[in-house]
Amino acid sequence: EASGGAISVQDDASLLLLSATISGCSSADRGGAIFASGSTLDVRDSTISGCDARLGGGIAVFGTSGESGLSMSLLRSTVSSSRASERGGLLYAAADLKLLEQTALQNGSAGVEGAAVYVDHAEVIYELPTRPGYWLPN
Repeated sequence: EASGGAISVQDDASLLLLSATISGCSSADRGGAIFASGSTLDVRDSTISGCDARLGGGIAVFGTSGESGLSMSLLRSTVSSSRASERGGLLYAAADLKLLEQTALQNGSAGVEGAAVYVDHAEVIYELPTRPGYWLPN
């Protein structure tokens, strides 16, 4: 089954995606734009939009939770307008993942659950996209 509509990173590989735009991609299985498994993924200042897959319409990450040497993060990036036919419209996380500094998740949809994010036995750390000391209104 094909995974990673634009990019597939596997088996101890490393990817730094810097100031990139990925749009309109699809995968029959996991990761409409990016599929990462057992690897290091670092997405910075990039945009992923309009992608679709069965799991993780935008991005799907897999690996053992807390696995030594694995680092998966998005920094100042946007994942938007993507769809999963099953889970994780924008993001499917089956590995620990950090969403940092003004990373935005917008307009995802999923056929089963997790329109924005679906977390499967992993830890996802999400820093709210606000400046320090600013409280979000109720």
